[in-house]
Amino acid sequence: MASGDAEASCRSLNLTVTAVKNFMKDDAKRPKDMKLREHLYALLAKFGERWYKRGFRRGHLESYKKFKATGRLSSKLRYEKEKELFTDQGRRVSVESKIKSR
Repeated sequence: MASGDAEASCRSLNLTVTAVKNFMKDDAKRPKDMKLREHLYALLAKFGERWYKRGFRRGHLESYKKFKATGRLSSKLRYEKEKELFTDQGRRVSVESKIKSR
């Protein structure tokens, strides 16, 4: 019975990994030395990093609105931080944005 549970668990993890990869439009193969659950965690951390960067972009747009209203703001916004975007998945995230002057 334990073997059947392991197979069902493996099948479930594979379905989840496939769904996440399809959503992210990621075609990368799982490294041979990486276990399935570790691969899923890495995918979820990558997804978290992507959304974190998207949030930075939103912050940049809000800052730009303030810049247009007041005329004062640095032309380059930078942020670098060590973040835990998923369980035990510490990543250094660097984002940079420049305000284009017209």
